[in-house]
Amino acid sequence: MPNFDEVSELVQHVSSTAYNTAFCCLGSQVHLGDDVFKKIDYTYVVNFAEAAHESKIPHFSLISSGGADASSMFLYLRVKGQADAKIAETGFSSASIWRPGMLDRGDMARTKEKIGSFLGILN
Repeated sequence: MPNFDEVSELVQHVSSTAYNTAFCCLGSQVHLGDDVFKKIDYTYVVNFAEAAHESKIPHFSLISSGGADASSMFLYLRVKGQADAKIAETGFSSASIWRPGMLDRGDMARTKEKIGSFLGILN
C-alpha cells in the first residue's frame, strides 16, 4: 500500500499504468485531532493529486464537503475548502469537486448531524 507521506512510491506505480482519472475520497473526522484531520484531509489529498498530475492523469475527482470554504471559521470546512482550492490550481485538464451535504447516519448520528436532521437540512 502506498505511503501518502512519501508519494514517490505512488507516483512510480501510477506512472506505470494508463489511467485517465484519479478519484479521491479520503477523509477523516476532526475529533481525531486537528493534526490528524489536516494530514488526511489536506496533505494526503494534495499529495495524491500532485502525484496524479505528475503522472499525467488528465482528470482528478475529489469528494469534498458541502459548505467547504478556505476562509471558513470552522476547521472542517476551512481544511476541505483549502484542499479544494489546491486541487483547482494543480493544473489538471479537468477536475471535479463533489460537495455532498451532511449524511444521515440514523442512530449513529453525531450531534451536528442530529441538529441538521432536526432543522431539516438532511434528506
